[in-house]
Amino acid sequence: MKLINKTQIIVSIFFATFFYNQTIAAQPLTITPLFGGYILEGNRNIGNSLITGLNLEYSLSDKIRAELTYLKGDFDINYYDINLKTCVTHDGVDTNILHIGGHYHLFKYKNWTPYVSAGFGIIHMDTDYADMFRDNPDRHYQFQVNYGGGIKYAISEELAIRWDIRHLISPEHMDNDISAVMGVSYSFGLGKKEQKANVQQIYLKSHLENKSSNQGYTSQKNNSQIVEKKTVDADNDGVLDAQDICPKTSPAVVVDESGCPKDTDQDGVYDGIDRCPKTPLQVAVNIFGCSPDSDRDGIIDSKDKCADTPYKIPVDSKGCPRDKDRDGVFDPYDICPQTPYGKIVDSQGCPVLMKTLKTFRIKVEFDYKSSEVRPVYHKSLEKAARAMIQYRKTMTLIESHTDNIGSDAYNINLSNERAESVKTYLNKHFHIPVNRMKTFGFGESKPIANNETEKGRQKNRRVEITITEKIDN
Repeated sequence: MKLINKTQIIVSIFFATFFYNQTIAAQPLTITPLFGGYILEGNRNIGNSLITGLNLEYSLSDKIRAELTYLKGDFDINYYDINLKTCVTHDGVDTNILHIGGHYHLFKYKNWTPYVSAGFGIIHMDTDYADMFRDNPDRHYQFQVNYGGGIKYAISEELAIRWDIRHLISPEHMDNDISAVMGVSYSFGLGKKEQKANVQQIYLKSHLENKSSNQGYTSQKNNSQIVEKKTVDADNDGVLDAQDICPKTSPAVVVDESGCPKDTDQDGVYDGIDRCPKTPLQVAVNIFGCSPDSDRDGIIDSKDKCADTPYKIPVDSKGCPRDKDRDGVFDPYDICPQTPYGKIVDSQGCPVLMKTLKTFRIKVEFDYKSSEVRPVYHKSLEKAARAMIQYRKTMTLIESHTDNIGSDAYNINLSNERAESVKTYLNKHFHIPVNRMKTFGFGESKPIANNETEKGRQKNRRVEITITEKIDN
């Protein structure tokens, strides 16, 4: 049987079972990303591998679950090449495993639920050299059966951690493999509308029974059942069952007035397990309710401007490695950490000797608080650009200056923006490579006119362009 036919049959059986039971039961669907290892029998000349995958589980009853599992790994295969007449190794063979089966919950102790499992499926090794396997030309795919077990630990009503180990047998060649995986499960149950409808039905039924009792149509036993329903709190969450929209909340979970787990910061992680209960709205969080910090630099990803900083490298408030002398080389890699600002440096942060070929003190003046290049100065920039094109193996310095209105920090940022604006203009209109231009923002520190007059301040809002060439040692 072809691999595709086997796979189609397995998937079809699972989903036929899933949709059939959807009509007769309102049990949750659970999805679990998986990670672990796969160990193959030693006499198969195939190396072991880490695996990832996904498990889709559907509850048929309180104890029985149907499941579909997909695993993926990269295996190293040793084989005899009949052309080279020698043994060779093929690295990273893409391998896919698809199984359908089920498991049975043995019992539940507090938050722990052990289970046993069994199933069947297929393993496929995606290789185009199967004809070179002289000893077994069709082993790139095999039918498998499996059995094993595992344990689940419930974190909340929806979340659980799952550990699973299986013995996988390929009957055609009696190969024996072991898979061991773990993952975090998320269960999808009834929506709140359906749950609320059920509660309303209970209310209606209780009301009718109570009314019938007053009219003499119900027994004393029915009256006691109604009273019990109004006073019982089965999940001990402080909300009576008659008002409890989520009547099976796990112990110690904080709930709202409707009996459902509370999520104060609305990040999708309930308060009882939320380690960061005051996360701002619309900020992505991990399973613990905290905004992730992928590079572990102390700055959460949503605020991190350099989200791939190497581990243990000191960073600033924006999450970027510190660069005290502002030469573009981060402090941990800067051999010359006190280079004067405005110098060209090498990859280690040390000054490079440069000679000036041409200097353009271009009158690129800017409007107040603006970094936009005014059209009146486009021709001046064109003149500088043509010189940069003429001297191709050069570095161009773009230095921007401001007047003295505003704080030092504000003027430094504004001058940096203006220098970058000129750089962008030269790249966009004249295709000057950005790696041939270095920008510097000096703020108000280098005036050429009196800042006490409007005319003087206008002159100080300028850009100077210098074309330089490296001096060979």
